[in-house]
Parts: sequence; structure tokens; C-alpha cells
Amino acid sequence: MRKRDAIAWAALCAAPLIALAVALSVLPDTIALHSGPDGKPDRWGSKYEMLPAAPLLAAVNVMLAVFYWKADALFKAGAMHGVGSPEDGRRVLWAAGVITAVMNTGIALALACSASSPG
Repeated sequence: MRKRDAIAWAALCAAPLIALAVALSVLPDTIALHSGPDGKPDRWGSKYEMLPAAPLLAAVNVMLAVFYWKADALFKAGAMHGVGSPEDGRRVLWAAGVITAVMNTGIALALACSASSPG
């Protein structure tokens, strides 16, 4: 993997962790953790209950980065379907990584912007 690619993937993997750090710094101690069908919060809890989610979200992009790094071997082994070349596979993996990072970061930042405490 080229240095530029490694730096870009590191940024994608770090994005959910950075977003969570930002969210934790601005969230009140108690936040809505679940909303019912009517859209009203029905479960409140500590903002730190979000901590286990960030490494899991980052792990998805770590996995995509490993597949990106090993695209030649995966393509040669027939494990990369629907693409015409390893480079095409890398493009698909890169797009998936960007979409995942943007989505996860957006969710964390939206939560930080819209959270309110019950009191």
C-alpha cells in the first residue's frame, strides 16, 4: 500500500474515534439513548455508554483497509467478485470506507448537536 493510501485509510479509521471524542466533550452527562416509535426518548443513560461503539465502527474501516491492501491477492484467489481488476476492487473498497466513515462520523456529530438531558 502506498504511503498516501495508508494515511488516507488511517484517517478513515480514526474518524469515528475523533467524532466520538468531540461528541463526549459537548454532551451532557445524561443523554437519550433510544427513542420509541413516536420519536420521544424512552431510555436515558450515561454518555459513556457510546464508548464501545466507536472502536467497532473504526474496526469496519480497518477491515476494509486490510482488504484494500491485499486486493491483488484477493483478486488472484478469486475472492473479489464483481470487479474487473484489483484496482477496480480498491475503488469499491475505498468508496465503502468513505461512506462508512462519513455515516458513522455524521451520526456521532448529529448526536452531539441534538442531545438534550431529561432535566
